[in-house]
Amino acid sequence: MNDGQMVYEKIQKAYQTNQIKIQRYTALNELARSLAITFKIQDVIILLIETISKTFMVAGGVYTLLLFDSSIGKAIHAVRYSVDTDMDVRLNRERLNRSEAFNAWVTAQAKNLFVNDASSDFRFQNFSVESKIKSLVSAPFLAGNEILGLIRMESNQPGVFRQDDARLLSNFADLGTVALEHVALYRQTIELAITDGLTGLYVQRYYKERVRDEVFRALEHQFPLCVLMIDVDHFKSYNDRYGHLVGDRVLKSVAQVLKETIRTVDLAARYGGEEFSVLLLKTPMDGADKVAERIRQGIQELEIFAAKQATHVTVSIGVAELNPSLKNVEAFIDLADQALYQAKADGRNRVRLARSGPTHA
Repeated sequence: MNDGQMVYEKIQKAYQTNQIKIQRYTALNELARSLAITFKIQDVIILLIETISKTFMVAGGVYTLLLFDSSIGKAIHAVRYSVDTDMDVRLNRERLNRSEAFNAWVTAQAKNLFVNDASSDFRFQNFSVESKIKSLVSAPFLAGNEILGLIRMESNQPGVFRQDDARLLSNFADLGTVALEHVALYRQTIELAITDGLTGLYVQRYYKERVRDEVFRALEHQFPLCVLMIDVDHFKSYNDRYGHLVGDRVLKSVAQVLKETIRTVDLAARYGGEEFSVLLLKTPMDGADKVAERIRQGIQELEIFAAKQATHVTVSIGVAELNPSLKNVEAFIDLADQALYQAKADGRNRVRLARSGPTHA
């Protein structure tokens, strides 16, 4: 090989190296643009895994992404992807948790991990005897002092990755961290817009939109659907006597009873002032009657302390069941409202069913 050929080959090698760098950082830039308009965690996960796998293109490589729940110390989202299999997005807290040796190291050290050959790496020699993983790079999603999760690339062959791979993966992880914080902020903003600041229940406007959706769905599929209208009895006089701070405590306590009584699929809202509403999905009138009574009893049993003494409040509840003659949400809720007025007229602290006789006293 003459000097000219050697120079040409060096130029070719340098050109190829630069092209790879350009491709990788172009992918990084495109990912940043895509993540900036992504508002769901699942979409962030898929974008990260797909981009990283296409960027590094490790033969036989496996790509793993975990997001942690700090309260339980395990993964709440897990993705494993290899070039030989379809992407598997799942929750698997046993096999893909943060206590696995490599994940535990990244979590404990809060920094990148580069393993050239696990079988000769003193940090993982005990673990590597049983593991098929020989080389890997991993980077945490690090937000301040909190680790939101991690991403890693692994191979069953040693010496697959370079330090440049670890640095680039760290850049991807930084983008992932920003995206996850962005999603969390977006969700918090949405929650603030649709929930009542005092009680944590839905606000009336959003609640009525959800009720409208469920009414259409129930009519289309012929599912039973019931709505409860709930009003705190004599709340104004209670507020005047004990003050607004104690009154707020009453409203929060009532909301807590609602949350503890209904199912996660049901909806509860602060409808306005001291009035609340609950939508019970796929629930007929007899079931709604029982739920309403549990709510009434639960609130009656509350002890709310004011001026160092226990006070009590009660609620009146009206219940209505959806039927085909009710063509809109307003008519549905108004039917429950009429039953609520009847409960108040009958002496309060009771449940009344729309177009029916008394059920409880």
